[in-house]
Amino acid sequence: MNTPNSFTRRGFVKGLAVAGSLTGVSARASDQPTVDDLHLIIAKTVLNVSFLKDPVKVASVELLRNDAVFLVRVRSTDGVEVVTVPNPSR
Repeated sequence: MNTPNSFTRRGFVKGLAVAGSLTGVSARASDQPTVDDLHLIIAKTVLNVSFLKDPVKVASVELLRNDAVFLVRVRSTDGVEVVTVPNPSR
């Protein structure tokens, strides 16, 4: 049963469609980036590593899975270990 304040996926998608039409966002050919725009994007720094004193050498990368939950575990040759939760749909 839907109440006036209930949240549904269909209502959310309809809200996005309305918001998109109000802002005037459209996929026109003129909205495509130019070659110069792409060169500017390529020149930008993607990952800030200024805080690292020495290069980090990766010893292993593991993709772990528990049902629908994925984890990525990365170990360096120095023994540092990092575990992160990636986007499971990608």
